Amino acid sequence: MTIPFPQKLSREKIDKNIERIIIEPLYPAYGYTLGNSLRRVLLSSIPGAAIVEFKIVGLAHEFSTIPGVLEDGLIIMQNLKKLRFRLQGVDPQKIFLKAKGEKEIKGKDFQIPSQLELVNPETHIATLTSPNSKLEIEAIVEKGVGYLSREERQKKEKDIETILIDAVFSPVQRVALRVENVRFEKRTDFDRLILEIETDNTISPWDAFCQACEILKGHFEWILEKGKEYEV
Repeated sequence: MTIPFPQKLSREKIDKNIERIIIEPLYPAYGYTLGNSLRRVLLSSIPGAAIVEFKIVGLAHEFSTIPGVLEDGLIIMQNLKKLRFRLQGVDPQKIFLKAKGEKEIKGKDFQIPSQLELVNPETHIATLTSPNSKLEIEAIVEKGVGYLSREERQKKEKDIETILIDAVFSPVQRVALRVENVRFEKRTDFDRLILEIETDNTISPWDAFCQACEILKGHFEWILEKGKEYEV
């Protein structure tokens, strides 16, 4: 007896960054076997880009305040973490912001190099509260995988004005997994795997799913190839 492969894959677009992927029929228990593996890889291993550090003129540390700016350093840092980027290439990129006057500052106010694309430019950064208010920010955007804590980055040398950020690189924000029973020939205990994937708009849910499949495939192919060294 051989384990049958699924016969149908379908896609349902729910929103521009949310998609439902359905695979069926799967041999009993293979819904969770495949689903849990894909979910783990989707949430942990798809590369993305995020701000990893920043400087603000007049801000000594994230718990201090800036005259004429409503938000303190900690809130501005949290707002910077919400910015999502597409980064071409592998080199880190600098972004700059210089603003003055009474106004709301958004992501679109940053000067961004051509290698970067900001996908959520309307994200709120700070509020300048008087005509004399000034805000100058310099930040570094890097490409990475998963999560990088500021403690890990503290091992590297940095100047005293630089504030490090816990960076969430993953472009996949949510993966919902569901398995249902489905009929296959005379059996009713086969599985239907349903994955609902939500991303941050820097990558489509389908492309993230395909990357996850390639990552798993690459690992299994390496294991099989390595195993040939032990064949008699």
